[in-house]
Amino acid sequence: MRKVDPRDQLEYFRIRAQALGHPALLPSPNDGNGSLVKILSIRKESGSRSLREILALQRRLSPDRAVWIALGICSGLSRLHRNGAIHGDLKPKSIIVGSEDQVRIVSPKQASGRTGSVRTDLYALGVILYEMLTGALPFQGPANDLVPPIAINSAISPPLQEVIYRAMEREPKHRFGSAAEMAWALVHPEQVTPMDRPELRNWTKRRSPQRRQAFKVIRHLGAVAVVTALFYFLVDPR
Repeated sequence: MRKVDPRDQLEYFRIRAQALGHPALLPSPNDGNGSLVKILSIRKESGSRSLREILALQRRLSPDRAVWIALGICSGLSRLHRNGAIHGDLKPKSIIVGSEDQVRIVSPKQASGRTGSVRTDLYALGVILYEMLTGALPFQGPANDLVPPIAINSAISPPLQEVIYRAMEREPKHRFGSAAEMAWALVHPEQVTPMDRPELRNWTKRRSPQRRQAFKVIRHLGAVAVVTALFYFLVDPR
């Protein structure tokens, strides 16, 4: 992947964010042009917080609210991508959410020094959506598995889970091609067909023995309880 000067990458984002004038795009808080004062002013006036702060307080969000915030992020990314810019460091800390869930994206404080792509930003949005819905980060545990979101939060619909999986495809070419395309899927879940994904089947198979073992333990405890109750009944028939 081609190396670029991080300073050039950041400056490019800032210039684009300022030139585009999109309400969901803000320059970095430390770009030396009074942006920190501007961001703090916006947060004070709107009663807004970073998405990281919101998740720290609420752990996870309702599907409706998570989708609404994701749509706001899609709007900002779409405007950015259409004008040839990439964020490259999208995360909850860089998302500012207002009191009425209006969304603003802050440019990264530091650049990675590598070029990204539209699908890189959409992968990051998939991770953010996963965390908003489950309260957890993906790829946790000793096997580094992507636990199906529905297994953590049953309020998530299969189409919404499919949107997350597609945004986070290992192969970039299989992800959404644009933020607008991802937004369309979020707005039209009835048009999203969940795929028969090998990772879902494999996860279910790996979990099945554990569930069977849990049921055995429950049945065993139940049998012990019944025998104990019968013993006391026979010893003390009162």
